[in-house]
Amino acid sequence: MAACASQRREGQELKSSANVETKFRELLDLVEKLRSPDGCPWDRAQKKGDIGRYLMEEAYEVLEALEGSSPENVQEELGDLLFQILFLAQMAEEAGEFDIAAVLGGITEKMIRRHPHVFGDTTVEGVEEVRTNWERIKTEVEHKGDKGSPICDGIPRSLSTLVRAQRITARTAEAGFDWPDTAGVLDKVEEELAELRAALEAKDPKRMQDEAGDLLFTLVNLCRFAKVDAETALRSSMRKFINRFSHIERELAARGKAPKGSSPAEMDRIWEEAKKNERNSMLELMRKRRSVRKFKKDRIAQTAMDDLKEAALRSPSSRGNRPWKFFFVQDAEVITRLSRCKESGSAFLKDASLAVVVCGDETVSDVWIEDCSIAAIIVHLAAESLGLGSCWIQVRNRRHNAESTSEDYVRNILGIAYPFRVLSIIAIGLPDEIKAGHPYESLDHGKVDAPVLPPT
Repeated sequence: MAACASQRREGQELKSSANVETKFRELLDLVEKLRSPDGCPWDRAQKKGDIGRYLMEEAYEVLEALEGSSPENVQEELGDLLFQILFLAQMAEEAGEFDIAAVLGGITEKMIRRHPHVFGDTTVEGVEEVRTNWERIKTEVEHKGDKGSPICDGIPRSLSTLVRAQRITARTAEAGFDWPDTAGVLDKVEEELAELRAALEAKDPKRMQDEAGDLLFTLVNLCRFAKVDAETALRSSMRKFINRFSHIERELAARGKAPKGSSPAEMDRIWEEAKKNERNSMLELMRKRRSVRKFKKDRIAQTAMDDLKEAALRSPSSRGNRPWKFFFVQDAEVITRLSRCKESGSAFLKDASLAVVVCGDETVSDVWIEDCSIAAIIVHLAAESLGLGSCWIQVRNRRHNAESTSEDYVRNILGIAYPFRVLSIIAIGLPDEIKAGHPYESLDHGKVDAPVLPPT
């Protein structure tokens, strides 16, 4: 029976292998047909640069599909990407440069060569040694990076253009080739913008491309100085643009209109409406928000203070019991004293303009901790919506020193009497650091899943 099972598996593998060869050949023939004299005029007109751009688009669509949960989408996008690769190989074959067989043979040889621990006699201890061997083979055997810049050549070409540009500026800055401060980069941005304006006035396509590229590269450098990830920033802006334009389309459709044929003034009004709605979007706030621990000395405007207080008081609570109480502390000396409430992790509070001490009455609700935690989160998001930075300092169940708890320390400074308990302190102020929101790709999607229900 085991022999039969083995033969069956071998037969299935052979059948699968034959099917792969057949399908691969069919796609190759299709691409060749499209490029033939009696094929598709559009496909025959394509240049390598055109296909290169399509290939990049398809690669990004593969990445987007991988972020989702549909294997069918991944399969489809991989097919689109493969089509562009075969299309480029067909163009190269027509030019007498190489064919797809050479591509397949070359990559097979390369992978065998770079995996001597699999296909040779080399032994490795772990992943790091595999990576070291890989780089050594690239340099010593394949002589990669012998030309050009050793510093820049070490940056993977597989990265997106924005990411690679930012890595290049960071790497060359480490070598000492950099502006002394942000002001120098801003001056360079103005210089490149002026040169692009001159190219536009001259209507010189080559100059316009060169100057636009220089301006983009300098802006990426500015992102590095501001500690902003250029790729994340642009992706966020694109998402905002799409959301705003979708809002325009929906609003116009409700009026029986479409963007084409509507006045720019009308669309601008709807655009501004979309921007206003964004500021109140919970998801958008969560996409942008990061904990801030560095603050400017500026005081918070009274209108912002009023909004923060309203947000706190509008927080939901179990059974509407509202067990929370908030102490808004703006006195710099008191804030400095509160910053010493813990043995570690609270010192940054001294630079904040506002300390919101979150307390709860444990006699009013047995879930006062949950209610107060929800209220604290709402205060954080309200601060973000007002352009303020914030960070949570846990007080409950923490120590001030060996003799007293953090809660008792805060209680004594502010004169907080029982039955109120101190949950946390929220440091709030105008941010003196810039942090991009966590990219979508970094989210742990495995934390959200459908339950596996037991059989009934």
